[in-house]
Amino acid sequence: MPVSSAFHQVLYVSHLAAACEYNVFTSVCPVARRRNAQLSITGVMLFDGHRFCQLLQGPELAVQALMTDIRRDRRHERLLTVLDGAMGEPVGHGAWSAGYCDMHELDVFDEPDSPRGDAALAAFRAILPRADLSP
Repeated sequence: MPVSSAFHQVLYVSHLAAACEYNVFTSVCPVARRRNAQLSITGVMLFDGHRFCQLLQGPELAVQALMTDIRRDRRHERLLTVLDGAMGEPVGHGAWSAGYCDMHELDVFDEPDSPRGDAALAAFRAILPRADLSP
């Protein structure tokens, strides 16, 4: 069954701001979990100690509004959107989750010819089985 175009996916990668400690991730998770549930947004955020990589899925207007807030967040910098479009097959277990990945897992998104669109989503999906999604 096709997914309605009203449902949207955004995948981005960003770097921890120089002024922030790596443990900022543990303070982000509970707030994001509550807020995303209220907005009917699902997905996964990974953190490798230096970079964030987050997939957001849900109603298009809610996802776009959340991305506006995320772009303003000073805890990260150099945000690069690698996927922004109608939602295909959902990723995750129906709720928003977060966790850690190995420090080199997100390197694929730092390369000059890093994947975009469906290739970026495939690269993200390949990382998930090795991630610790416990925070």
